[in-house]
Amino acid sequence: MFSPLFFIIRIKVSVDNTITICYIVSVNNTLIRRTTMFLDENTRFVQVNVDVQNDFCPGGSLAVENGNRVTGPLNELAQSVRKLGGTVIHTRDWHPRETNHFAEFGGPWPAHCVAGTFGAEFHKDLDIEQGDIILSKGTKKDEDAYSGFQATNESGITIEEIMRPYDNEKVAIFIGGLATDYCVKATVIDALKIRDQLGLTEQVDVIAVINAMEAVNIKPNDWLDALHEMKAAGAIQLTWGEIYEIISGLTAEVYKQEQ
Repeated sequence: MFSPLFFIIRIKVSVDNTITICYIVSVNNTLIRRTTMFLDENTRFVQVNVDVQNDFCPGGSLAVENGNRVTGPLNELAQSVRKLGGTVIHTRDWHPRETNHFAEFGGPWPAHCVAGTFGAEFHKDLDIEQGDIILSKGTKKDEDAYSGFQATNESGITIEEIMRPYDNEKVAIFIGGLATDYCVKATVIDALKIRDQLGLTEQVDVIAVINAMEAVNIKPNDWLDALHEMKAAGAIQLTWGEIYEIISGLTAEVYKQEQ
């Protein structure tokens, strides 16, 4: 996803899983992003996989090029999140057949992810396990619902409810999926807005998993503009590999305790 005009410098400030800093710098020495992630023994992990559905993957009615490739890093991350006792959430578009969201009824998009159809099903390569939470959005005729924070299940559970810290715990929320420039961006920005509105800036980290998302790219640089918008809003931006380096020590400790 990265243009060859960029390179990565990674700096670990500590060896105790408390701080990792990563810089992405362009060839003209412009700082593109600086990411910091704080972990301690009270950190709870939440992963949001946004709309990894057949209609958004190759062959679908609103296909994102290489959309199916997000399943690999999302599955790897989810294994670690579950191992650490965290929560994995899968959002989905779950539209009625007739909705103002579709072009034939005055909206911007071709029909996609109609509830109960093959196109609305999650991609076969996305791992969904017992205990994961599925949330649906765009269920009303007059609802676009780009953000995962508009999604609920039959019990009324929302991402906002799940991401709220208990007592003094910290929460790290990882977000990836489809598509970078629409629903992923909207979900990341809403997570940051809600966090800040609730006064939880010191307790909740919002991490955009940048190699676990793909863009529609109506314009060629839409993916890059989306990353800039997420960064400007306060998102941490890490690859799955960078996240693994941070949390691998924690998962190893859990494994050792289970032996």
